Amino acid sequence: MAASGLASLARRPSFAARLPGQMKGPAPAALAVGATWPPPRPRLAVGEARALALRRRRWLGLLVVLVGFCLVAGLGAASWSPRWPTPDQMARFLAGLPPPPGSVLDAYLAHPAWVQHAALMDQAWQALEIRQLANVRAWAQATLGQAHTEAIPLFYLFSGPDYLYADTLFPGASLYVLCGLEPVGPLPETETGWERDLGAWLNQVRGALSDYLVISFFRTKDLAGPLPLLYVMLARTGKTILDVTPVQIDPTGRLWAGRPVDPRGGFHEGVMITFCASHGRRQHLIYVSTDLTDSKIQAYPGFLHFCDTLGRGNSLLKSASYLLHRPHFSIARTFLLERSQTLVQDDSGIPVRWFTPDQWRLRVFGPYPGPIPMFARFYQRDLAALVAGQPLSCLDFSFGYRHRRGESTLILATRHPLPSLR
Repeated sequence: MAASGLASLARRPSFAARLPGQMKGPAPAALAVGATWPPPRPRLAVGEARALALRRRRWLGLLVVLVGFCLVAGLGAASWSPRWPTPDQMARFLAGLPPPPGSVLDAYLAHPAWVQHAALMDQAWQALEIRQLANVRAWAQATLGQAHTEAIPLFYLFSGPDYLYADTLFPGASLYVLCGLEPVGPLPETETGWERDLGAWLNQVRGALSDYLVISFFRTKDLAGPLPLLYVMLARTGKTILDVTPVQIDPTGRLWAGRPVDPRGGFHEGVMITFCASHGRRQHLIYVSTDLTDSKIQAYPGFLHFCDTLGRGNSLLKSASYLLHRPHFSIARTFLLERSQTLVQDDSGIPVRWFTPDQWRLRVFGPYPGPIPMFARFYQRDLAALVAGQPLSCLDFSFGYRHRRGESTLILATRHPLPSLR
């Protein structure tokens, strides 16, 4: 991944320097004054020269044999090696949308399994747009102001692969920072074997999306890796995927291309997706597999160090298992409170008591019926008092664990203007 392609994400001048394309070793030692490079070779005795020439001829013959073998094997392999689709072609295919003509996936577009998949995805997405997305989009446009479209990073911790609501609320973000416990998994366009049972493969994609499309959050048991779902959401929101690169974040927060050789060395595994919408401006999404408990952050601090290089951004928290209510998630909570300009969340995010009036303006939309039974212990009396002191309102969409319309609580926290961090 070239550094120049990500330099526009910089909030600080030094950010581009943190994104080299590959690890670099130490600089070579300086030559002594007056030395030549390369140094002259020592002369060989006649017998030594003849022996060396004989060895070279033998190695040259062996090399010719090996090259010939490789060429023959390569020609034989060329007849069966698959031609990989591009990430954008695969994203559209998984989303039930036909790739552009000439795609290597054209042969599968008439397959009954894909035809059925496309029809079911169209039906599900149209229902989701009417029931949810159009109303969420209208609320964001009317309520978030500049934050809705500004080109700064969006921090969406505990997100899993939920790009869809991040895009609907903050479509202008320069970089979407998503994370979850799920490992990145293989790139869908490089997987093999799916064509032998296309129906089962597409059923898995729909199965992972089925609850999400109805109740707006993922059940962890449904996830088999975030990339197929991210591909579907990018394609269905009209994005064109330009590049997908596996990345790793080292313990100092520097981003490198490639997967970690040994994740136990403190490196975080991730994937960077570069895409554009109809406006043509490049945007980026990074998904990182990480554990955000305090003990894990202290042992493996690279992910939050990376986020820290991005400066201030906007933040989103949804269906976050009330983790930020718990004492052993204090580092992630503090990071969001320090780095967020605007934060949209349900009541499973940061408890409202942490938003002090001298720094934040709080607005609550919808009623507050409290958490669902499995999270009942995280009831917030101060949030209930805040809702009781304002006119009753209801959202025309669901958000978070309270997925029935009219029951959701949406909290908008806006930071009072502060001096720049730079």
